[in-house]
Amino acid sequence: MDLLSYIFFRGGWRLPCFVVQVVDGMCKWVKSGELHKTFAGSLRPDGKGIDFSGFADYSGFDAVKVILKRMSDAMEDRLRLAISKNKIPALMNALDEAKRTLGVDGQLLEQARAALAKLKGK
Repeated sequence: MDLLSYIFFRGGWRLPCFVVQVVDGMCKWVKSGELHKTFAGSLRPDGKGIDFSGFADYSGFDAVKVILKRMSDAMEDRLRLAISKNKIPALMNALDEAKRTLGVDGQLLEQARAALAKLKGK
């Protein structure tokens, strides 16, 4: 039996025990924990699923946009810090991470690439 289907039995109650591993490529909404934060408070009193009646106007798309904006802002801060440090490893790491982050300012990316090229003597 795998861990995701393992069930504890205690006092007649069945409590699911989940072990979740976050993997690359997982939806950022799930990976960030926002999915859990959004729906965990709306579990039905009997514990059988989520009561979606309070989510009539909810837009998952808008939630994902907020998360992506937060991530791109953090990545831009990291790029600015790497540029200010003026060190090859910091710039290389920040630029590598920026490849995996959507919505990063293109001018800032070019500034970081130019700073790296200057340090490398190109």
